[in-house]
Amino acid sequence: MFYFRIRKNIRKLKKKILKNNFYTCSLYKKCINRISKKVREEAIELIVFSLSENKKEIINEYSDLLYYLLVLVHHVNLKFSDILKKIKKIIF
Repeated sequence: MFYFRIRKNIRKLKKKILKNNFYTCSLYKKCINRISKKVREEAIELIVFSLSENKKEIINEYSDLLYYLLVLVHHVNLKFSDILKKIKKIIF
């Protein structure tokens, strides 16, 4: 699944945090506050573009938000599978 490939890459980047200057690594260096701020920013941008019904921008902002959510989930040591279980409960 796509998520598992991303999670694997994020783990690798986190391990190399002191050696590399990748953007994801820089987020980890700045800790939870920076990651949370990015999640908030992208959520707001998604709402704004959703109201304007600009599909291209909605896709861009949704992708950005999902990326930062994945980084946040990994940073706080949650399992994405647990989140998916919760979503299943909500849907079904």
